[in-house]
Amino acid sequence: MNPAVNRTEIEATTSLREAIARVFSISPGERACLLPNEAMTGELAEAYNKLSREARQGTYQNLAADFLARTNYQEKGRRPRILDAGCGSGLLSLELAQRTNTLIIGVDASQDMIKLANKNRREMNLDANVFFFPENLYSLSELTGGEPHFDYVVCRNVLHRLKDPQEAIRQMRNSLNPNGKIYIRDLRRDADWPTIVRRIGEQRWQHPELVRDYIGAMAQMLTLPELEQMLGSLHIIKYKLTNGEYAKPEMQSSALKEYQKDVEYVCVINES
Repeated sequence: MNPAVNRTEIEATTSLREAIARVFSISPGERACLLPNEAMTGELAEAYNKLSREARQGTYQNLAADFLARTNYQEKGRRPRILDAGCGSGLLSLELAQRTNTLIIGVDASQDMIKLANKNRREMNLDANVFFFPENLYSLSELTGGEPHFDYVVCRNVLHRLKDPQEAIRQMRNSLNPNGKIYIRDLRRDADWPTIVRRIGEQRWQHPELVRDYIGAMAQMLTLPELEQMLGSLHIIKYKLTNGEYAKPEMQSSALKEYQKDVEYVCVINES
């Protein structure tokens, strides 16, 4: 059984390394994979979906608008295809389904998350153009038959859960049609620590298992130099890397403040 996460102790920490030591009793100096599973399952998946549905409606609306703006999304000619790589409980996919006339495929390694995604889809009555499948990002080639298949890939807050994010990026790139684009949004391990702690928020503290997961995930985040090194290793040169400020923020607000500009990055890879 995981030990309890002490809020007072965590809020008093001055660095990620100190918080990791408090929660996991180790003190890594670099990126460390501390999460036992890459995918959220069981009660953790349920808690994440509950938090997202109750406190992140505005977040998903802003994310969808940001994705469409930054990728210069277009529906010309044939119906485009979007892959939501690591879709979780499907809320971003479902938001995109309401804004586009496209085919959206959401994949996640967690069977529990896929069940929640399908449940959310039924409740929102969006069966027409969005589908969810259990699939590991390391084996996307099995989903696509080893051939390019998607016009756009969106990957939000997923790389930090993976032991091998470089392989996941490679698989996403290989799944793209010519002129396809990948939209990656995630957190930076080297972001300002007091801001990262504030980002936990009251809603997340109501689910201590999410706080423990959050700190473990922070240990696995990439820094921007690490991400750029991975892209270089994959010979990806056409990309734009910026902070996480929304390109086209909408009026909707989120009950869970996430400090996108200060702690997140966006990387758009263009395969043209």
